[in-house]
Amino acid sequence: MGGREDRGGRGMIAVKKNRREEIQVNRYEHNGATFVDIRVFFFDEAGEAKPTKRGVTLNAERAEALIEAINIVAFEDLPDA
Repeated sequence: MGGREDRGGRGMIAVKKNRREEIQVNRYEHNGATFVDIRVFFFDEAGEAKPTKRGVTLNAERAEALIEAINIVAFEDLPDA
């Protein structure tokens, strides 16, 4: 997968979106539940990645359904609407 970067095993993978942005996929736990956060980050003038409001957080159990939907949309023939 081009542009993928695992930053030090912190449970985060970054995928380059363009020269100014990346998509970060993070996993974290809160109140005993596991969540996946998929968010667009931009690079400031110092080159640090900063989060934007664009993204989604969902329960890890729902992540599998999202992955399946992305694979269908990206790689399979879809019926006409």
